[in-house]
Formats: sequence, C-alpha cells, structure tokens
Amino acid sequence: MASEAGSLGLMEKYSGLSIYAMFPTREEREQSILKTRDAYSAYMHARNTIQGRWPEAEKFIKTQAHIALEYAMYVLKGRWPEAEPYIMRDPENAYHYAMYVIKGRWPEAEPNILKLPFLIVKYAKDVIQGRWPEGEKVLNRRTTTYDDILDYAKDVIQGRWPEAEDMMKKDPEVWEMYLHNLAKLGRWPEVEDMMKKHPEVWERYLHTLAKLGLEMDVWKLEDDVDWKVHG
Repeated sequence: MASEAGSLGLMEKYSGLSIYAMFPTREEREQSILKTRDAYSAYMHARNTIQGRWPEAEKFIKTQAHIALEYAMYVLKGRWPEAEPYIMRDPENAYHYAMYVIKGRWPEAEPNILKLPFLIVKYAKDVIQGRWPEGEKVLNRRTTTYDDILDYAKDVIQGRWPEAEDMMKKDPEVWEMYLHNLAKLGRWPEVEDMMKKHPEVWERYLHTLAKLGLEMDVWKLEDDVDWKVHG
C-alpha cells in the first residue's frame, strides 16, 4: 500500500493525464481507485464527485491519518470513530481533529499530543482554552525548548508562571521576552527588581502602568530607581 506521503493520486500517476481522460465514466474511475487503493484520489472523488460518503473506499482512506482527517472534516463533517485510532497516532493530526472535528478535548489522543511541546501550547490555547497541568509537567522538563515555555506563559497563562521561571532564566533572550510580556499586562511588584535590569523592559513596564492610570506608582518607581543610581 502506498504511504501517506507518497500517495499523490491517480492524476499524478498517469504522466499528467487527467483521470477523467484515462477513465471516462464514473464507474471506471471508481473501479480504478478501488483497485489501486489510492486514498487521496478516493477522498477527492468522494468530496467532489459523490459529494458524500463512499463506504467502499473508507476501509483504506481511514488508514491514512491526514487524509482521514480531511475526509472527516469535508465529507462527513463530523466525527469518524472508525478512523480515530489511525488519526490519533499522529500528534498534529490529532490536534487538528480535536480542534476542527470534535471541537473540544480528545482525551484518548492527549498522550500523543503531549509528545510535541509546541502542540501542548496550541492544544491548551485553542482546544482546552486554559491551563493544562499534564502539559505543564512536560514543558517543565529539561528537554523542552525555552521558547515553548515562553509561549505557554504568554498565550495560555497570560501572566506569571513562577514554576517555569528558573528554566527561562537559562536563556537570556527568552527571559527578557518573558519579562517584556509581563510588563505589558499590569503591575508585578514581585519581579520589578528583575525588570530594572533590562532598560527596554523597564520602560515598557512604566508605560503600561501609566496607561492603567497608576501614575503614582510610576513616579514612586522612577524616584526609587533614581535614588539607587545617584544616592
């Protein structure tokens, strides 16, 4: 059976000749697709010609994760239980199936989604729409890239993530971006000493406080910094 990556469809297999030229009747086209078990051509035939389910082809369409995902989205327009064991094997397809087909959490697929840190962020943000404790445990491991931790704090928590700060401090650029994002959100007395070490972050922080109507806090903080520098 052709792999998902190598399944180009019958149109490509015949030196650019249209499948409609090679097989003039619908019956001939369907027989050829079923004979070759070409999942992509079967999906496109169901979507564009049949404009509905094609049960005879589903037994091999469902085994190609990405094609099965699109079949569920554009042909069935809903869940396809028979294909779910195949779709959930691929973390990215599992995320898209949860997002666009189930339109909610897919607990059975979450162990696979947890394998890719960037998908943990997307799944928490787009599907769960909130914090994901199981995902946070994975993100806090040393093998995780700091950028994913930063994105989770910025896009999901939308505030401080104290448990991950030691990890982010290991990458100066990530740590500065983290402080910069906090500086745009409001008052954070507990990290102000850290912000003062980054002039651009500190300027952004004071600007944010001023926009929030906290001018008195801005004046006090500016005086405090000036006293420490010149006192």
